[in-house]
Amino acid sequence: MRKHQTKSEKHAPLPEKTVKHMRRTWMHHTPFVMEYCKDVKDKAPPQYQSAEVKQQALIKATGEASRMIGELQANAAAGDEDAMRMLVTLLQDAVDWLYGVSYRQPELMRKIARQRFHWPVVWTRHPQFEKDSLEYLEQIQLGEDCRHYSKSKVWGKGWGGKISVATQWAIGLRATIEANKTRLPIAHLISQHEELKTEWEAIPQWAKDCLTLPPLTKDTAAQWFEIGWQAILEHTKGHPEDVPELRQLGEHRANHSEHTGQQSMATARTARVNIRARIKERIADPCRAEDKDQSGIKGESLASWRKKHRERTKQGFRDGLG
Repeated sequence: MRKHQTKSEKHAPLPEKTVKHMRRTWMHHTPFVMEYCKDVKDKAPPQYQSAEVKQQALIKATGEASRMIGELQANAAAGDEDAMRMLVTLLQDAVDWLYGVSYRQPELMRKIARQRFHWPVVWTRHPQFEKDSLEYLEQIQLGEDCRHYSKSKVWGKGWGGKISVATQWAIGLRATIEANKTRLPIAHLISQHEELKTEWEAIPQWAKDCLTLPPLTKDTAAQWFEIGWQAILEHTKGHPEDVPELRQLGEHRANHSEHTGQQSMATARTARVNIRARIKERIADPCRAEDKDQSGIKGESLASWRKKHRERTKQGFRDGLG
């Protein structure tokens, strides 16, 4: 039940800066314009004394926005209807603006969208608007540079016609790396403050390694995968074979060392290593590139990585690690 507010609580004064922002953002109606989102006039950005001051201001703004949205999310998650409505409105306004600025800054938007697998859109069930939204995603070239992007209707699907388990985890792997490449530069800058250095040091090394990864191409896929695999190991506490949906990817390899003559009888430990190795290979499979390398950066190809991975696995058994 919503707590009753007194008159003084309802009319408590707001900071002048907040009043100005609310007046500019909320205290107006939406005029009838056929291309409202496209034609909106963006306000001029603030003037900064230097690039460093600008960067610090953007970091501060990002932190404040994240904190405020988090507060709305917490209240909405607790069942507050007002918070939920405000949050939905804010998000829709932001996505509407993103749609419009895609036409005002098309090259910048394509540069970002081409490298992303997901993109926010305001969706409606009206057939024409559905068509418009799909055309918009084509225009910004969503995912064209992604390794998991494909227009094939069968790509990445299992026997039931749904996306395969291996592909789901491969997509999650890539999304995890992309998220760290986006967020950690901000965290690193903020960690220059003495009181936040401990938090930065607590971030695992694999996540920090995301920052130095080259663009994702056919030749750099193995580098991305190896870091992503560390994320999966962290997520599964070092034992992906204990996750039922992953275990089924490698279950048939449990007795592989017996079949190859490396052991007369596979031990329980060896079976787990065999299954884990096969899970790793299966998740690596969807990481194969269907697009051509456009970056010119050369590295280890996935085929080469898989060959070396098999050799390392065999060597592990020879060294008694299985």
